[in-house]
Amino acid sequence: MTQVHVIDPCAGMVLVIGTDGSRLLYGSQIGIGTTNEVLQRLFEVLEDGKINYYVHPGVESEGVVKVEDIAEFFPVDVCLELETTGDDVSAVYRNFRSERTVETLAPDDIYELGDTQIRVIGSSTGRSSGEGVVRPVALHVSHGEEPAGGSVLCPGAMNGLDWLELGEGAVRTVHSDCLILDGRHPLDSILTSRERGLVSAEPLRWIAPRTILLGQDPDGENKLRIASRELYGHIARQYPGGDGLIEMNNKAWISLTLDGAKAELMKESRVVGKVA
Repeated sequence: MTQVHVIDPCAGMVLVIGTDGSRLLYGSQIGIGTTNEVLQRLFEVLEDGKINYYVHPGVESEGVVKVEDIAEFFPVDVCLELETTGDDVSAVYRNFRSERTVETLAPDDIYELGDTQIRVIGSSTGRSSGEGVVRPVALHVSHGEEPAGGSVLCPGAMNGLDWLELGEGAVRTVHSDCLILDGRHPLDSILTSRERGLVSAEPLRWIAPRTILLGQDPDGENKLRIASRELYGHIARQYPGGDGLIEMNNKAWISLTLDGAKAELMKESRVVGKVA
């Protein structure tokens, strides 16, 4: 089975364990929890050893724990990323990867970790931000040959990825049982980078998620949060057979197992930072 562990309540960092035992970490920063709390969670999952692959989401989001802190205890071997010019990644990530092996993927490439399939999805061009020109990417994890079964999509902070562009020729690459959303950017998955600023929920219909994990927002309730809850609750009800909309918080750990048929949700009631 493929394992997908949501490391923090905001869902800004996800750990994938492939069927061959490889460990892949996606996401740059934790939104809630101290370094020790996050490391405790990783030690519980990994016990010891290292992280074989790291996928940077392309955007540096605000948080209290960075991947550099994680790498001190769990060394990172390989940075896995889309083909890039080198100028459309953040300076923070550029420094992090400087002493590590980098493996690049073409947009259509599938990276196999045994029966676990990894696809890194991104727009064809970068976008301007406070960090310069960056290119956000999403992580798609599946198990087995059927892309619609046993799959998870982690969009990260995707404001700027042109979902309309992706939908023109690669809808099946984003079709997923489960959608994991960063609670700090709950509506990013319906935004596009077209010059006119088009906004559409059409990508959610391509994804067709039966389960939606909505990460916690460290800033609490707000109008965007209420709107995202209503939107994703409606979308989840369109595709029965899953767990619907689940809002994450710091009182439980959530992970999924993929076996090629569906994404099986596992939830453990335990406050962040409490040792098992």
